Amino acid sequence: MVIEGALTKSLVLEAADACGQGVNLRYRLGIHVFHTRIVYESVDFPNLRDRYGTLVDSVVAHIALFEGMKYCSLFPAEFDVSLCADYLPPDAEELFREIYRKVFAQHKWEHNNPRYDGPALRANWSQDSEPGNISATSGLLLSCGGGKDSLASMRLLETAGIPYDVSQYSHSIYGPAAPQHDLINALVARCGPGKAHRMDVEDDFLSGEILKHPDFAGIVKTLCAPETPCSVFEALPLALMHNYENFAVGHERDADTGSFHWSDIDDDVNHQWGKSYQAEELLTQYVQTNLVKNFSYFSLLKQIYDFLIFQFLRAYPEDIPFTHSCNIEKPWCRRCAKCVYVWLGFTAYLDGPMPFAENLFDVAEVQDILAELTGLAGHRPFECVGEVDHARLACYFAWRKGRSGAFLQYFAEKAIPSMNSADLLRKYGHVHPDGHAVPEPLSALITPVLLAAGHSVVLPD
Repeated sequence: MVIEGALTKSLVLEAADACGQGVNLRYRLGIHVFHTRIVYESVDFPNLRDRYGTLVDSVVAHIALFEGMKYCSLFPAEFDVSLCADYLPPDAEELFREIYRKVFAQHKWEHNNPRYDGPALRANWSQDSEPGNISATSGLLLSCGGGKDSLASMRLLETAGIPYDVSQYSHSIYGPAAPQHDLINALVARCGPGKAHRMDVEDDFLSGEILKHPDFAGIVKTLCAPETPCSVFEALPLALMHNYENFAVGHERDADTGSFHWSDIDDDVNHQWGKSYQAEELLTQYVQTNLVKNFSYFSLLKQIYDFLIFQFLRAYPEDIPFTHSCNIEKPWCRRCAKCVYVWLGFTAYLDGPMPFAENLFDVAEVQDILAELTGLAGHRPFECVGEVDHARLACYFAWRKGRSGAFLQYFAEKAIPSMNSADLLRKYGHVHPDGHAVPEPLSALITPVLLAAGHSVVLPD
């Protein structure tokens, strides 16, 4: 089979095993060998096998399949997953292709390679089998990364009177695990979860060293990974071990909107598609049909945009300095689009202590980022940031509050005269009853809390 746009030959899954407290994966692409290891502090795989049998093998096979998608950054013609094919149903191929198309649209655009639609998957797929069932149920597990959305999710559950535990993870791309967990622990300690589970991902690919190799230098410029879809499958060992039927995240409604439409693929390019409601539905339906029928995955914040998250956090000013949001240099590099966007929201809507004091409106290195965030240049940055109109509304709030700086002055001249702040407030201050997957018993408790945050919104003097 000829795969249009492929640059390399066959990617092979060579090893996938779960023993002790970890999952070990090995892949080969020509002369290049890559490893991923996922370590769970509170999962015992021999115990899981005793309780769930071959369901554990199916979960590991799915972790291996979707962790392997990141190597599609090198445009392989084929991905051989025969090693795990006995535990992968035919539906797995369709899910893989859909997630690749959506998550990797940005990567294809960055390489001007619209023809490549992912590798051919080589496997003799297993026959469909009945999904398993979590043997007992013990409540809700919340993914906690240490940012503002994690803080909002924890405080939301507490205000609604819903008990919860948290799952936090480190990734080797951000450096040693211990400092990452220290940052998350500091935020979690401000809140009241029952248990805190720890997971560490060790990876030798995403650091980007491979891009310097003569096979790829000057040809492949960036790497991509389906981080959020992977996290759903990697939550399953925790869910099975500790009987969680609900796995919650804090993904806001802004993630449902892409940066722009790319006519060459007739689709939007959305850096955050993995956090979208569409992805939630797709992943939950797949897991319930093929793996664990009483497992639900959903976002607690999908009913609201970032604007209301910031409004909700006004009630917790002392917690804000304990958040961090940077994917470049933790806790804050203060120069990437994500840092700039979160700082903009804090500056516009909050009055208490900030994670850092620098006025980014006056920093020359981020003027272009601010312009992209607010639609005054280029396109919405490829980061986990809010919609352009929300960034514009945040600048408007900052201006009304008397904030100053070179960019804010520029924005006031170029954008404010044509803005309709009332329309933006109606959109972003609204709690949307549709487009979310929170189960009804939980939704009935959470929605009133979100509505209260919306009712408290006022324009600054």
